[in-house]
Formats: sequence, C-alpha cells, structure tokens
Amino acid sequence: MFGTMSMLYGTLLHQDAPPRDTNFAPAFVLPKSTIRVIHSTLTLLNTVANLELKLFQDILGAEGISLQLRHIATYLLWYCSSDDLSSENQQLLHLVIQLVGYFAVKNHDNQLILQSGFTPTVLRQLCSLPFSYFCQPELTLILFPTLLACCYGNQETRKILDQELSYEMLEEFARSPAAQSSLLMKIINS
Repeated sequence: MFGTMSMLYGTLLHQDAPPRDTNFAPAFVLPKSTIRVIHSTLTLLNTVANLELKLFQDILGAEGISLQLRHIATYLLWYCSSDDLSSENQQLLHLVIQLVGYFAVKNHDNQLILQSGFTPTVLRQLCSLPFSYFCQPELTLILFPTLLACCYGNQETRKILDQELSYEMLEEFARSPAAQSSLLMKIINS
C-alpha cells in the first residue's frame, strides 16, 4: 500500500540490521523514531484493511509484497514477543497480530504464505507467544481471532495449528460473547 511494506522492509531488514536469532530474545532496542514509524505504518495498514479488506489482501498478497509482509511479521513477532514486554513493544505486537489476521482471513493463498518460509513461521510464532496471550481474556481477544483467521477454511494451516495448541480452545473462544466484539470474528462469521 503506497510503498509502506517496502519502507518497513528497508527500515527493519536492511543490510546492517541485527540478524534474528530464534534462540534468543533481541539484544538490541530499536530507536524510538523507528518504533513510531512502524507503529504509524501498521496502524495505517490495519485501517485500510478495515475499510477495504479485499483490496488490502490483494495488494499485500501480491508475490513480492507478500514475502516482505511475511519477513516483517516474522521479525516483529520475534522482536516484540519477549516475556518482559514494554508497553511500546506490546502495542506493536498487537498491531502485527491484527495485521496478520486481516491478511489471512478467508484468503487461502495468504494463509499459506503465513505457514511457509524459514522456521519458525509466522503461524508457529503466533502459537508460541507468551502464555498470557492464551489465558488472559484481554489478550486472547487480540490473538485468538487472528489464529482462527489463519486457519479458517484451510486444512493445511489447521493441521499446523493442531500441532501447536488445542483447536477446541479456539472454538470455545469463537462461541463466547467476548468474541463477538472482534472485527475479525465478524468477518469470519459473515
């Protein structure tokens, strides 16, 4: 969307960027100015998804852009999901989770993109978020709609999800009154 993915990709994954080590939490802190740019860009993308979901999915699902999105999501999920989340990182994490949900919801090709690539994939990273995202209602309201969006109508991604966690837990959430307030759940149920 208007070069935002390329800008984020260049900002986060430039040649001198610290490499992602999946065995360790990041040993660096992104500059505040970078955090603000990422936050604003993710907010813009989520707003576009709310307004024009099909356009959003078609543009971000295009061949080169979808790979950028996958790399950005992987990097930000890794960077933001340590156990001791700062409020800035938690806000970014929530925006990334929401973005992934909009990208995947009812879109088979985009769902497959999230389970491809180097491990851990975006889908596996979502399943490996801190335990609080699976037990605190205010955090399950953020994560569970995206997990459901990633596997809705897609047996391949559903199998991966079944390996990582209990799908029954997600189904129970989907039937709960709290789930009805989620925009992603409204899209899934439409």
